Amino acid sequence: MPALDIVLDSLALKMFGEKVPQRSRV
Repeated sequence: MPALDIVLDSLALKMFGEKVPQRSRV
């Protein structure tokens, strides 16, 4: 679900302060 990826990415962005690679898509 793309929306879930967006949420996870946003959460990671808030936590780490940078955009993390989409490991789930690798």
